[in-house]
Amino acid sequence: MTVLVGRVLHEGRVADGWLRIEAGLVVELGWGEPPEPRAARYISGTISRGLVDLQVNGAGGESVTDGVDALVRIGERLLARGVTSFLPTVITTSDDEARAAVAAIAELARDPSSPVAGAHLEGPFLNPERRGVHCAELLREPADGVPPYYENDCLRLVTLAPELPGALELCRNLARRGVRVSIGHTAASPAVCAQAQEAGAGMATHLFNSMPPLHHRNPGVVGWALAAGRVALGLIADGHHVHPTVLRLVHSVAGERVVLTSDASVAALAPPGSYTQAGVQIEHTSDGRVVSAQGSLAGSGATLDELVRTWRDATGATLAEALCAASTAPARLVGLTADLAPGAPADLVVVDDGGQVLAVMKNGRWVREPDGCS
Repeated sequence: MTVLVGRVLHEGRVADGWLRIEAGLVVELGWGEPPEPRAARYISGTISRGLVDLQVNGAGGESVTDGVDALVRIGERLLARGVTSFLPTVITTSDDEARAAVAAIAELARDPSSPVAGAHLEGPFLNPERRGVHCAELLREPADGVPPYYENDCLRLVTLAPELPGALELCRNLARRGVRVSIGHTAASPAVCAQAQEAGAGMATHLFNSMPPLHHRNPGVVGWALAAGRVALGLIADGHHVHPTVLRLVHSVAGERVVLTSDASVAALAPPGSYTQAGVQIEHTSDGRVVSAQGSLAGSGATLDELVRTWRDATGATLAEALCAASTAPARLVGLTADLAPGAPADLVVVDDGGQVLAVMKNGRWVREPDGCS
């Protein structure tokens, strides 16, 4: 049994409290002093549900499509940064590579000790005109057939362009299975986006990126997503993908719907230099950007803990708000346990007042031990 005492983030508020942890689960939560203070461990910092990243392409020079061993190493790197759950994101690639990647993800998703929580498929059903660095030759339309790996039970999130033939029917089919659908890499009109929402789509993938810009007479996907209720807004708040002024605008309009996602590339947690991702040569620049040979952004070089700090600093959000946008909000969106409540897995992160990660626990076991505790 472990009893942790400190500032606890629960249901959006931070207060002095305590958690009792047994057999990898939170079994009790309370406020103030614990019943037996002498048996408790006092934590310096804020105790939050662990971070949840819904969009990870790789890290440390390795891709999520490189097999089980690579996924394990990527998970270890992210755990050290406070990410206790993540969705390896398979971008547009060959059917064979995607099938193998999804099978590897499924294997680890069945292991409760792994931070791999399921798969995010970002492709191949994307608008060619908004494909970003996705391979144009491998894009397709749902009406032409859905690959078998889409049937894998490990799927938790799919990004697609709803204007493609057959996309709305695919939305409905995925939603019936409990798979969350996100609108992305798209030029859909607000009317089509609304149809997709009715069909089961509930998120916009990396808002502002790989979609037409907001215009006052043609609001497009961005305007629809900001105005629509009950739509989660995926944001890459890494300081490169979206300008700080725009981040402040989103926070003012719909801050409670923001889901921070890193879109971490293989270059995340790796030094500046050249890397390959899904067959595309990318460059991790000295200023932290990750770009293709054409100069387009190709994912990020950041991890989710960095986005927590950037979102807070850019928008004036409280630390609690920023942590929720990177933990409870994404967890709830894809059907994971969203809060540190009795019965929840003891997956937690401890951060200081600046949002720096101090300690990490996965299933009741310290992955990164806290300092300055009694």
